[in-house]
Amino acid sequence: MEEEENRFIRKALEDPLVFIEFFGKIRLRSYQAEVARAVASSVILKRGLSFVVLFPRQSGKNEVQAQLESYLLTWMREMNAEIVKVSPTWKPQSLNAIRRLQRVLEANPVIHGEWQKESGYILRVGKARIFFLSGEPQANIVGATASALLEVDEAQDVQIAKFDKDIAPMAASTTPPACSGAPPGPAGHSLPVNCGQPGLRNGGMDSGGFS
Repeated sequence: MEEEENRFIRKALEDPLVFIEFFGKIRLRSYQAEVARAVASSVILKRGLSFVVLFPRQSGKNEVQAQLESYLLTWMREMNAEIVKVSPTWKPQSLNAIRRLQRVLEANPVIHGEWQKESGYILRVGKARIFFLSGEPQANIVGATASALLEVDEAQDVQIAKFDKDIAPMAASTTPPACSGAPPGPAGHSLPVNCGQPGLRNGGMDSGGFS
């Protein structure tokens, strides 16, 4: 019976949508599923793509992020992999993101009781970790490395200078996938910008963020 369960878990991990539906107990809408599958594929296959993700308010963006993060942490739990997630503020945005992912991890029967919180801003599943950092101008976040994925939540609220100086270099040596969403910005803005319909666009870059 245990071997059968393990086989099913391994099979579910082949597809983030299957994993999220069976173990996250949620079926993603088509526009959410497109984002989850594209980002997960880029992480797993080490494609180093960047994405612009723009959802309307109250359309389930935060839930997609938490479910995707839970899937990736589970998939990478035997690897020394690191996700970095930057939010415009520590309080309340980073704290809310931590609590949201904790809820999803605790509810997932595959990793229930296996995840741990470290240093107040890191969640770990096995060897895989996600770091929650503030993108506020005064925040000292230099030194983090996004070896698996770099996310910038609500990227339009992160200052361009902060992104260029402190956030973008986190992916410079590893070129992990990155997700970003922001309304049209000024010329020269380093963050990928989506001017089209809500959903997913490939930014064609090696670094960016998630909003």
